[in-house]
Amino acid sequence: MKLFMLFLPWSFALLASSFASASVVERTFKVQNLTIKRLCNERVIVAVNGKFPGPNINVREGDTVIVHLLNEGPYDITIHWHGVFQLFSAWADGPEYVTQCTISPGNKYTYKFNVTQQEGTLWWHAHASVLRATVHGAFIIHPRSGLFPFPKPYKQSGVYTADFPDNPPVMFDFTNPNISFNTNLLFAPKSTKAKKLKFNSTVEVVFQNTAFIAVQNHPIHIHGFSFHVLAQGFGNFNSTTDSTKFNLVNPQLRNTIAVPVGGWAVIRFQANNPGVWFVHCHVEDHVPWGLDMAFEVDNGPTSSTSLPQPPYDLPIC
Repeated sequence: MKLFMLFLPWSFALLASSFASASVVERTFKVQNLTIKRLCNERVIVAVNGKFPGPNINVREGDTVIVHLLNEGPYDITIHWHGVFQLFSAWADGPEYVTQCTISPGNKYTYKFNVTQQEGTLWWHAHASVLRATVHGAFIIHPRSGLFPFPKPYKQSGVYTADFPDNPPVMFDFTNPNISFNTNLLFAPKSTKAKKLKFNSTVEVVFQNTAFIAVQNHPIHIHGFSFHVLAQGFGNFNSTTDSTKFNLVNPQLRNTIAVPVGGWAVIRFQANNPGVWFVHCHVEDHVPWGLDMAFEVDNGPTSSTSLPQPPYDLPIC
């Protein structure tokens, strides 16, 4: 009993310290037209708070983020917090017509979410139409205490040193008129593509990019999760031979993976975040081609592992 009574005050002290270290970061985003001058020409763009790029948001792991968005611009808009887990806060994720309807001109919406078990530099951007081109900014998550535990690199090469080549090491003709493809395959049919996942299941996805337009890779982004990259390669993925190449020891953790031209990438993640999560190519004009779908993750067995009800002010269509 004495041991328990001695331990209890220390427990409360640690708990209080944990709460004290977290804070609420509150910002207001005013989306407005902005006239900028580039290359001696003036252009009108959409920007946040009169800045291009938009304002940085600096937080610490464990903080609660509240962003009041006021749409004073001419277009419908939403904001996506790229790479943020949004654990049990899918309503704040931001992709238009996936987790919310757009915020129309003259209206407002408040995004509220917690930064959970993450550190590093991410970004926020518009997720409606092509407004991402000018409506974006940095989202920087600092460690709760101390510095980032980055090890000293063994060596640096490539673009980080002065040996960047003056000329391309490999020439490729991107304007070859002989490249042809079936235009019927260029645009996907109008439909809703979603895949239901059981809560807490382990999901493996093979992204195959043996495309008929073989001059571009596709940066595939998954909302709501970070995933482990098990392997990448060229040609058609062979489940028998290529699975032996999987890195199951220390695979890199990403929220976006560049699927190489004429190649593949294999990822895994744990579906522990209930809600509907957008999956798409992050080259904006590839989305209408059909390079998007969604994962619908079931609720867990308890209220603490289930998605809360949507906020009262969630925009309606």
